[in-house]
Amino acid sequence: MTDRTTKALLLAIAVGLWANLAAHWLTPVPVRARDGELRRIRGSVADIERHVRGIAYGGCINSRLC
Repeated sequence: MTDRTTKALLLAIAVGLWANLAAHWLTPVPVRARDGELRRIRGSVADIERHVRGIAYGGCINSRLC
């Protein structure tokens, strides 16, 4: 009985250690945008904001939208 309990506890410890290691391996790596890409995205967002403000305040150039 004691031998089975010891084996079960050791197996549980081994499985827990492997699960901890596997969780560390499977976590995604954080991704960061490069500076050039980030500037381009900010510029695009600024253009979109400028156009939306123009539409909201009546300065719309495109007659189909306004």
